[in-house]
Parts: sequence; structure tokens; C-alpha cells
Amino acid sequence: MSTSLSSILVLLLAFGPAPSALAQSELLSAETVATTIEGKWIIDPSEDTETETNCETDYLKIWINVEDGRAIYYSQWASDDEHSRSAIQFMGMENGELYPAIILKYDNETRLDEDGEPLRWGLFMPDRDHFYWTRLGWKYGQRTAMRLRCPDTAMIG
Repeated sequence: MSTSLSSILVLLLAFGPAPSALAQSELLSAETVATTIEGKWIIDPSEDTETETNCETDYLKIWINVEDGRAIYYSQWASDDEHSRSAIQFMGMENGELYPAIILKYDNETRLDEDGEPLRWGLFMPDRDHFYWTRLGWKYGQRTAMRLRCPDTAMIG
């Protein structure tokens, strides 16, 4: 079941205050990430020259549904029959603001961290047309290659 922007915003407001623009001026807020991530994405070829993706046949599609009152993140590569699913989580910071990312722990995750726990990922967006993941527990600044939004694929509202 697809959801509207207003439905996601209602869910997000229940999680607490938004980060101030000054505190995280280089990244979009968690709320903005959750409401703008939908679309088709490719891996930035300038950051990963070995992986070829394109907006016609080899892209990552991301969409958000609301299920039982929770925002759920879905992603699927165009060439795959299977999709990934994770409830969207938000993380508070010491100052009471939200961490500027959505936190994902995929259903049926088989990869484990050093403590034997399923991996958790932060999805960060420096702007509406770029995102990257960082694994919770990685050193500060460590991240995946940047993802680029395919033109005209924003799925808002």
C-alpha cells in the first residue's frame, strides 16, 4: 500500500523534534530523507568505477509504505525478483534532536556485526538527489559510494 507525503509526516512528527538547520547544515533531516528518498537510484560512477549501473535497466528502486502505522522502507534492484524491507527507525542525539538519517535493519538480515548482531545502516542524504549508507559502528566518515537519483524519478506525494 503506497502512502502519501502527509501520512509519512504524521508518522515522523510522533518521533520527536527535527534537527535544527544549523546543527546538521550539510545533511537533510531524517524527516526529509524519509519523505524524499523514493525514486530510482544508480551508483555514482565517479566513486565506484567497477560497478556499472544505469537509469534504464540497472537501478535501485526505493519506495516507502505505511503498514500498521509504521513507515517501511523497500528497495529492489531492477534485475532482481526479491526486494529488501526494513522498518524505518529514527535515532535521537544527546541534544534531543534526531540524527540526520533514517536507520535501517533489514528483515531477514544475515550479515552480522562484530558483536554477532544483524547489521544496521544509516541512510544519509546531503541533498535530494544524492544518498549514501554508513553502517552503524563504522568509523566516522566511512561510507558507501554515493548514489545518484535518476532524472525525473522523485516519487513524492
